[in-house]
Amino acid sequence: MNIKIRIAISEDAASVADLINQMGYSVSETEAEIRIKHYSKPFYRLMLAEHDGNTIGLIALHIYDVLHLPAPEGRVISFCVDEKVRDKGVGTKLLNEAENFFKESGCYKIVLNCNLRRTDTHQYYLNRGYQFTSKHFAKFFMK
Repeated sequence: MNIKIRIAISEDAASVADLINQMGYSVSETEAEIRIKHYSKPFYRLMLAEHDGNTIGLIALHIYDVLHLPAPEGRVISFCVDEKVRDKGVGTKLLNEAENFFKESGCYKIVLNCNLRRTDTHQYYLNRGYQFTSKHFAKFFMK
């Protein structure tokens, strides 16, 4: 499969919304367009995977300073491969691009969250050298 990775643009809003919705979140095309613009700011990046002109995956990234580390931390905010093409190397290609972006940006480490119900994905990260390092807690203000 010939996969191209590129930066998202406003015209990708429908595809981005579809992928976010596949993750179980409800996002309109208009909301996706706003988020794409947000991810064009410094220290953010939204990359898309394409095959034959179709968007088949996304990875959203953020770099930020943390008080206790000597260099910035890179965070994978969202990561989704279209359900029709999973297990074909799309996610690995996106994650490789993200890791290169973080390395080139001088990040100390990469962090990400993965829903407890996605046990296959947990193993995917462990196989790629990621470590389970902490528990993630959340308190919701909006439902």
